[in-house]
Amino acid sequence: MSHNEIKKWIRLSLYSELTNEEQSALEAHLKDCDECRNELEQQRNLLSLISDKKNEVDDKLLMEARAQLRGAIRNERQHKGFLDNIFQGKYVVENVIPYYEPLIKAKKRGRHLYWTNFNLPSDIGERKIYKNMIERGDIKELSNFHDYNFKKYKGQQKINKIARNLVDYEVGKTIFETVLGVMTKKDVKQISLL
Repeated sequence: MSHNEIKKWIRLSLYSELTNEEQSALEAHLKDCDECRNELEQQRNLLSLISDKKNEVDDKLLMEARAQLRGAIRNERQHKGFLDNIFQGKYVVENVIPYYEPLIKAKKRGRHLYWTNFNLPSDIGERKIYKNMIERGDIKELSNFHDYNFKKYKGQQKINKIARNLVDYEVGKTIFETVLGVMTKKDVKQISLL
C-alpha cells in the first residue's frame, strides 16, 4: 500500500469512515512509519483547530436566512420558463404581440413575442416589413415578402391573417442557428489583423 493511500486513510479514520479491517491495517502501518504518524498528528491538529472555531448562529438570523432561501427558490420557480418543467430540450414559442398583457413574461422582437429557454439575440435577422404592407394585407405583396404562395393555403383561417402574422423566415433561420450555436460573420468581431 502506498503512502498516498495511507494518507487518505488517515483523513478517513479521523471521521471514523474506515472499516475495521482498514483501521487495523492503518494502525499496524503507523507503528512502523514516522512519516505517517507525523501526518496523523498534523491532521488531528488541523481538525482540532477547525472544530474549536464553532460559530453559534443566532436563531433569528438563521430563520431569516431560511426565509430568504425559500423566497429565492420560489422566485426562481416562478420565473422559470413554463415548459422547463416538462421539456428537456431547447424550445421557442412565438406569438404576435397581443392586445392584452401576457401572463408569462416574453422577449419582444419586432411585432412578435418569444418564450425561450435560451438566449435570443437582440438582432434576430428580421427583415424590414412595412406597416402599410401588413395593414393592407395585400396577399401578393406578402407572398413576395415571405417567398410563399398563400393561395396554396387550404386551412380555416383567413389568408390575409396568416400572411400578416407569419414570422419572417430569416428570423426562424436565426433562431435555429442560435440553438445550434452557429456563428455568422456578423457575430465575429475582428480585433486584430492576421
